[in-house]
Amino acid sequence: MKQIDSPPNTNPCRPGATALFYPKLYAVAALAMAAAFSMGSAAATTMDYLQSMPPPLEKLDTAPQILDFNFHMDGTVTIDGSARTAQSSLIEAFRQLKSGNIDFAISMVDDVIKNYPNYSAAYEVAGTALAIRGNVAAAMAYFRKAVQLDPARATAYTKMGDIHLALGQTNEAKEQFELAISYNPDERRAHQRLGRMYDIAASRERAIFHYEKGLTGVSPDYVGIKVNLGHLYNLGGRYEDTLALFGDLDSTNADPTSRDIIVGDANHGLKQYAKAIALYRKVLTLNPEDVNVRIRLAWSLYGSQDYSAALSIFEELEKKADNSHMVLSGLGATYERMGNLVAAERVYDQLILRYAAQQSTYRRVGLFWGSIKRYGKAIAIFNRGLKEYPNDVVLLRGKRTALQRLGKIKEAVSVAQRIVSLIPKSGSALFYLASLQQDAGLFLLAIENYRAILKINSNHFGTLNNLAVLLTKTGSADQALPYAEKARKLEPERSDTADTLGWTLFRSGQRQQGIEELRRAHNLAPKGAAPLYHLGLAYWEMKNADQAREYLSRAVKQLKTGSRMAKHAQNVLAGMDGP
Repeated sequence: MKQIDSPPNTNPCRPGATALFYPKLYAVAALAMAAAFSMGSAAATTMDYLQSMPPPLEKLDTAPQILDFNFHMDGTVTIDGSARTAQSSLIEAFRQLKSGNIDFAISMVDDVIKNYPNYSAAYEVAGTALAIRGNVAAAMAYFRKAVQLDPARATAYTKMGDIHLALGQTNEAKEQFELAISYNPDERRAHQRLGRMYDIAASRERAIFHYEKGLTGVSPDYVGIKVNLGHLYNLGGRYEDTLALFGDLDSTNADPTSRDIIVGDANHGLKQYAKAIALYRKVLTLNPEDVNVRIRLAWSLYGSQDYSAALSIFEELEKKADNSHMVLSGLGATYERMGNLVAAERVYDQLILRYAAQQSTYRRVGLFWGSIKRYGKAIAIFNRGLKEYPNDVVLLRGKRTALQRLGKIKEAVSVAQRIVSLIPKSGSALFYLASLQQDAGLFLLAIENYRAILKINSNHFGTLNNLAVLLTKTGSADQALPYAEKARKLEPERSDTADTLGWTLFRSGQRQQGIEELRRAHNLAPKGAAPLYHLGLAYWEMKNADQAREYLSRAVKQLKTGSRMAKHAQNVLAGMDGP
């Protein structure tokens, strides 16, 4: 009867055939760790990759964007015939501003203000002209007059916000942009500025909200803040949203560089490496020495398993003294994949020396030592990281697995409990804890946690199976039977669920049905040790020594030497033969 080693809501890996069926290590979110160190630190994640790379942002000009606003002619003036003439004059003045004829534009606006002193739009255009000339104080006075006459004049608030922003007065700028939006929720340029401000402040969700609002009504060719928004989408794993944001890359005439990088990142995140590689190479034709794009290209080549090409780029960058975190990480990971562990160790030693302050350094290097079964050294690295980042779940997972591999199950349980306290809603973390408690002989605690998992996911066959295993082991086979039957029904072609059901049936007194199910489990996995072991025990209890000896002898050959199951099988065999 096998303990299954899979977290809820995942596709469990087939467990091993030892008495202690250790749980595997599973990826969670973007900071994925390689399963049970099997891939080591070479399992670089897209999230690590994207978060470590500087975004090619279309940064907003810090100078006032005074010519870039929704120019409108409403206000306190009645639109009669003469007012229409004033509007025409104002529109012409604005056109002259855009053409650089500032003095002529100011003269035209002055005439409009003399004739229509309550015309708010005229004051906004006057403020715009003065701001272009550099007379900021006078410009602000005219913008204030515009909103005094028309408090709902959102574009004037945006212009005042731009001036505050240019002067480094971020709080005042933010206040003006928010005023603009309060009067006109669709004032897209105020949203754009706020989006950028929240982006810089690392307030991702608020930045996304304002960026999205700031795209209202823009032309299809517009790139601008789409690059910023796409970068945030990528950081949140919303790669499809990034692709939808830009649409057909060949349908616009906009400068492709930043756009193609962000779309390349999205394709990388979706593991569409060929597309990402093509886009990065396209950008490099314009700027062959762009280091950040070359690093991106190398990581996508790595993802596509073209390790030689990736290594060529990483090594060249290292020779040019580019020892950035992502270069060293990529170089070490590529050496790992190519089997050059000595070179990988050299690079990771540099990584620790240069970037000891970064969480990802401890994650990557710790995983490397775990991947080559240097668990003690892996634990030392994880412990160093945990001194700086005690709540880093990735580091805790690494330490937990390394302790488990060393057979320090009770210590692993303690770390697993810490992980559950940090992410209490994680079914996989709770499953891992229950599995370790089961391995440590803490059966009642494990049973309690398995029952808690079933409240999250009543159909997780691994939990159903393991709960049945423990209930049978603790003498409650009748209680175990419904769980074993449900696990078997959910995964009818798995040997482990059939084995659990067979042994549970046998222990509950349904011996013949149990034998039949155990035989079925054996047929599903002829080399599986657990069905052989349980068949041997079943026949021994039924006084069929020949059959018992046959199955137990075959089980011992399949089991890991020294495992609990192997020792028990050998003891039973020794008892058959007598002293």
